[in-house]
Amino acid sequence: MTSDPFAPTPDRVPARPRILKLPRRRALALSGALALLGLVAAACGGGDGGGTTAQTDTGGAGAVVAEAAPSTEFMNTRPGAGIAAAGGNLQAIRGGDNPCEQPGAEPIVISYVGANLAELEDYGLEAIVVEEPALIIDAYTNEVNFNGGINGHCIEFVPHIWSLGDPQGDFARLCTEMPQQRPVFYFSLRVSEPALQCATLGAQIPMVGLYAFAPSSTLEQTGDRLYLDDGTVEHLLTASLDVALSSGVVSGNERLGLLHGISDMAAAVTIIERFGIEDASVAHVPAEFAATELLLQEKQVGLLEGDLTDEEQAEAQRNLAALPAELAGLFGQIERFFLDAANRFKDAGVSAVVSTAEWSDMRRLIRAAELVDWTPTWVANDIQPATIVLADVPKRQAENLVLVSNRRAAGDEVPALDQGCITLRNTASAADPFSHRLHTDAWTLITAICDYLDVTFSAMTRVQGPINADTFVEAMKDTRYETEYGGLITFAPGDSNGAERFRVLQADPECVLNFWGCMRSTTDWMLPANTVAAGTG
Repeated sequence: MTSDPFAPTPDRVPARPRILKLPRRRALALSGALALLGLVAAACGGGDGGGTTAQTDTGGAGAVVAEAAPSTEFMNTRPGAGIAAAGGNLQAIRGGDNPCEQPGAEPIVISYVGANLAELEDYGLEAIVVEEPALIIDAYTNEVNFNGGINGHCIEFVPHIWSLGDPQGDFARLCTEMPQQRPVFYFSLRVSEPALQCATLGAQIPMVGLYAFAPSSTLEQTGDRLYLDDGTVEHLLTASLDVALSSGVVSGNERLGLLHGISDMAAAVTIIERFGIEDASVAHVPAEFAATELLLQEKQVGLLEGDLTDEEQAEAQRNLAALPAELAGLFGQIERFFLDAANRFKDAGVSAVVSTAEWSDMRRLIRAAELVDWTPTWVANDIQPATIVLADVPKRQAENLVLVSNRRAAGDEVPALDQGCITLRNTASAADPFSHRLHTDAWTLITAICDYLDVTFSAMTRVQGPINADTFVEAMKDTRYETEYGGLITFAPGDSNGAERFRVLQADPECVLNFWGCMRSTTDWMLPANTVAAGTG
């Protein structure tokens, strides 16, 4: 591992990134490493067992076509090299004219469902500095189409963006339009519950969740129609305990606290007990506390904030008094709950806290801990991304937070595929160049999306015959992607947990990469041994 070229500078001012600007929309010649990877993959026949023929859909005729290697130009792009690395069948992308420009083309539709990220600041989430995922999805799709599509078929990308201000109206429209469009699958940033209900459960359209988790009970409902980037709540709790104990972050004789949110609490306690930890203290957060619409008012009323000036405190009190009585009462309940939980955990001698709760609830407990002068080790997992957990929390609490994660971290080497992702992103039409520094939140999100574009497009190339929702999910069950940055993504029959390798990331509040700091790796990658035994993977 090399030293971090993006460590804080003495004057604390982040250097401006080198901006890549391409004269054309297509990404060419990313690096010699990508070209080498592409040529090797082409020689090996892709990831489908080295087949030498490809099937095209000719109305059921199943004609055999001659093997055609993908162009070197395509293999020098992120889609070409990424699809190869993820086990795709490169004979499915044979070059030629853009099929989307052919008269009467019957496209293969894919979609994306996500909130309008430009509205985050209006809801007190200005610390989240990321860009619209649809940009990179569109650029990736275009590059594949520029090289002949998949088996000669156009891939049509249809985004569905919903407003934080009117989610009900937008989801009503989405739930009408998506079933009619019949996408092969759709990406969702986190698990969108309305889309899950109407599109996945109702119309049987597979969801591929980005930065996504769900209780195991959700997978019991959706079957093979839901694929989770991070995994189930139970999978992530098990992995975080396994890695934290194995790395010495938590010892087996420590008093553990569990901040419990979604999923079955009995199952969470059972997972903890499997590690030989008895009598864990538990605080079960009421579901209504996690409502997104509370976030903006929470900031305005200064909930659980202990460092307000007299003027700020007075303004917070005025804002609280102006709220409807029911809402003001709810904030009173939230404050009492977390202060009580912090005091109970402190009095019980809890020295480390794990969580299945939403990020907003973990942040509330961290703030409450500061108010009662309690400083445990916070063992977060990818349910609680540091991006938002650490925004506006006391520094001494942030320094005690570790994240057991499958994500990239500040200080990591930047592999060729990640470089290719950014170059590809800068081919997006009607978009400013990607101007975020490496290892920022925006960079981590876009590279993670590229990983899942590799996974999903490689699955489509492995389909023999027509590509539809049913054939896509069968291909997804044969996913094993050793990413260049060190993570491992797998899907198999009965296993919809994408992340398999984890490591410990330590919070660095002094880092200038993001508003809140950054995360740095303190361990090697680990493959938790207990996730299968615990029935979570």
